[in-house]
Amino acid sequence: MVHIVQEGLYEEKELPPDLENAKYLTALYTIDAEPRDIVVFRQGAVVFWNIPVEEQSNFLASLRIFEQDPYEVKVVEHEAETMDYMHSKSTESNSKGKIVNNKVVLSKSTDITMEKYTHSNGLMDSVKLGIWEATLAEYIESIEDVTEVCKWYSNT
Repeated sequence: MVHIVQEGLYEEKELPPDLENAKYLTALYTIDAEPRDIVVFRQGAVVFWNIPVEEQSNFLASLRIFEQDPYEVKVVEHEAETMDYMHSKSTESNSKGKIVNNKVVLSKSTDITMEKYTHSNGLMDSVKLGIWEATLAEYIESIEDVTEVCKWYSNT
């Protein structure tokens, strides 16, 4: 992440020390009132908050040089998720982020970094599981002929 922060487009926000699996970046320049955040996980997953598609593509391209054993692009693109989000209208001070009708609802708190991290972590896990399922299904399909031959031999 050092190379991205050094470009002066993003700054790294501090996460608690026990969350060393991710880096949290905030864009330094504004497009609108809504902040633009990126959560990059050690496993290679990236979650964008309010980042335009072109900026997402450029950001991902800058990370490609660090990839090790990447998943197939078609699998990643198929398993990628998009979720809308909004800020809570609740005036309760103890309001917490949640998911309602497939939309992330963030609290009105002034610092929602941990809420965004938590939702990002859940999305990352969901996508990672989907990729593993797709990879396993592809593997099972690739050995289907072998299992048919084994069945045939066991019946003779």
